Formats: sequence, C-alpha cells, structure tokens
Amino acid sequence: MINRIGLWAAAVSTGAFAFSAAALAADMPVKAPPPVVVAVYNWTGLYIGIQGGYAWGDTEHELSGIPASTGDFRIKGGLVGGTVGYNYQVNSIVLGIEADYSWSGIKGNAGPLVVGTYGCGLGPQGCVTEVERFGTVRGRLGVAANQFLIFASGGWAYGHVNAFIDGIAIAAGFSGSANRSGWAAGGGVEYGFTPNLSAKLEYLHVDLGTLTYGQVGTGACAGGPCATATAEFNVIRAGLNWRFGGPVVARY
Repeated sequence: MINRIGLWAAAVSTGAFAFSAAALAADMPVKAPPPVVVAVYNWTGLYIGIQGGYAWGDTEHELSGIPASTGDFRIKGGLVGGTVGYNYQVNSIVLGIEADYSWSGIKGNAGPLVVGTYGCGLGPQGCVTEVERFGTVRGRLGVAANQFLIFASGGWAYGHVNAFIDGIAIAAGFSGSANRSGWAAGGGVEYGFTPNLSAKLEYLHVDLGTLTYGQVGTGACAGGPCATATAEFNVIRAGLNWRFGGPVVARY
C-alpha cells in the first residue's frame, strides 16, 4: 500500500514538473525571423552606351534678293553613335545629364526653285541638304519604378550641315558647309535588365537652324547672291547603356 502511494506521488510530481516546464517555455520570448533582404534597382551612376535609329524632317532653300524658294521638302536617313551620361536618383526621381554624338545619312533633295533662272532642276540632284553628323547635350528628368524609367530631356544640339544647288544657272554654282548650333527636346523609356545593363527607346526633335551659303569660290554672300538652307528633323532611336554601379540593398 505504501509503495503504491509512493508511486502515485512520484507520478504526480513528474507531471507537475513537466507542466511547469512547458508553461515556462511558452512564456519565453520567441526569436524574430531574420529580415527579408530586397534588392532595389538604383539608376545612380556614370554610364556609356551605343545607339542607332532613323531620322526624318524638313528643309527649305531660298535665294536672297530674289523671291525664290523650294518650299519645304523632306530629308531622311539612318544614324549610329555613342552616348555618355550620369544619373542621380532621389527616391523615385532621377536627375541626369547626357551627351551623344551620331554619324548620319540624313539627306534630301528638291526640284526647281520657283522663279527666274535660279532653278534647282538644272542638275540631277537639284537643291540638296545633308546632315553628316550631329550631337546633343541635354538634361534629363525621369520617374523610376524600380527597373523601369520614363524620362523627358532637352538642351543644346549641334551638327555639320552641307547644302548646295546642283547645276544652277550661275557660274561656279552654289555650295556651303558649316557647323550649326540649335536645340533638341524629347523623351523616352528605359528598362534595366541587370544591375548594370539597360535598354532605351527615345524620341528627339532637333533644330539646327539655318545655313547661309553662296557661290563656290567666293565665300558665303561674298560677290553675289546668297542662299539659305534649314535643317530640322525628328529622331527615333534605340540604345544600350552600361552603368558603372549597382542595386541598393534595402532591409525591411
């Protein structure tokens, strides 16, 4: 009888101890899980790239002192070049500056001028405008959603423009070539495939102003009538950029 009472008491004591231990374990603080690490895309950094596309626009030739004009006619052609820039991101806003340079085949020619013997139609090409190369230096303002960036840009444009009247009925003809300066504005979208590599699609409107040229061998406007040619065109181009930087790691 005494042995049974002892065994019963031991069992009760063991159960009470186990219950107390479980209750104590339940009251102990649970260690928090490790924080989730999320890589957030960051557009900040210096970048270089390549780009290429197509341009189309309008040009017009006029002769000074004589009411003669071709009216607007088309210029168009392909282009390829390079880009360098820098972005700085604050929250979702991306500020930047970008410079680019392109070799181009932008060219067009028109038929005869309107009056007199100053006709463009005397030669096989008529009145010709050609943009051999051009570049821009622009500010950029964009809004980023992680790897996706939409931006607007605008600034200075420059280029080398050729113009001539083929077979004009004046001795030596008319021809001119000069570096011109103007403006450019547009916008586009860019997507980051990796922390360093992104692709963009961009539109720009470029205006290089007016080139004044004169008779060959006399210089522009020297010793005879002058001619002018405008150069204004639109650009659609795609590019790849390599940025020297990477993602910011955020913990939350």
